[in-house]
Amino acid sequence: MKSSVAIIVPIYNTGKYLNRFFESLKNQTFNDFTIYIVYDESDDNSLEIIKKFNQIFINRFKIIFNKNRDGLGHARDVALDSGLIKEEFIIFLDPDDYLENDFLYKLYSPFTSNDIDMTICGFNRVDEETGKIISNDMVNNKKGLNTITNLNEIIFYNSAVWNKMYRYSIIKELRFSNLKRSEDVLYFINCLKKCKNLYVINEPLYHYMIHDGSLSSNFNYNHLKQIINYANKVYEYDPNNFSFAIFFIKFILGSLYRIYISNKKDFNSSYVLIKHYLKFNKIHLSKYKYLKFKNCAKFGIKGFGLWLYKIMFQLKLSKLFFFNYVMLSKITKKEVRW
Repeated sequence: MKSSVAIIVPIYNTGKYLNRFFESLKNQTFNDFTIYIVYDESDDNSLEIIKKFNQIFINRFKIIFNKNRDGLGHARDVALDSGLIKEEFIIFLDPDDYLENDFLYKLYSPFTSNDIDMTICGFNRVDEETGKIISNDMVNNKKGLNTITNLNEIIFYNSAVWNKMYRYSIIKELRFSNLKRSEDVLYFINCLKKCKNLYVINEPLYHYMIHDGSLSSNFNYNHLKQIINYANKVYEYDPNNFSFAIFFIKFILGSLYRIYISNKKDFNSSYVLIKHYLKFNKIHLSKYKYLKFKNCAKFGIKGFGLWLYKIMFQLKLSKLFFFNYVMLSKITKKEVRW
């Protein structure tokens, strides 16, 4: 019998996290789902744990063996191209994280009574070593949004794929890029082009674990360069285009923050690279409407923070801004990632 929700999970050398991950799936209050595991041949005990839980999740596991290992995006595409997925809704999860018990139920419920194309929930960033919550995100947003008329709000949305459920018929033809970092942003942008209505659950239902192996904990100059090379090929600056607005704020400006927290040695060269990108594309931050104070001020502390970051960037004081921002995030346990 066909289930309602397809869950795609790429697995490669994540054995030490899998028991926690699968237990959090086993404890879900909503259980009408099928788990599509894309198994990249691992060097640890991942396959052994998969087989163990295959016996527990009777008839809910579909294991796809992927020999051409080429990153998370490629693994997700392998599942999407498999021809196996028949469910009405789809979600992408990372196996080193874990879920609240009502994660699936609360993401699924709005679809049953509303004309919704995508649901989104809040999440916590958790330090793997200490178990402490570093920050939370996506917990103070409007509950219902139209992607075009509310673009200004969406700019502040986290673009990760794992805290979202999608109506599969809407995004069925979309695939992840060949970027090895930040492919989620491109997927999010492409989804917004397809989805008319979003629904937000303002609760941290997903626990995103920060550890040495996290992709977000190892972002550097070369990753930024790859993104900018991609941008120069794909995106032409258009001050009114929502795809470019999200791409620019999350990819270009947001990348500098990721480098600050993970590879400070690359910070200066990365700053120069972004300045060159702005100059080459004739982008004037002071004139860009989405970053003007009048626009940013509509969205409280998130908007003010982005506007202030723009000013500090122009004054070559980004490091000072990030230092104070990190301190404030630790105190309040709230963080906005652009």
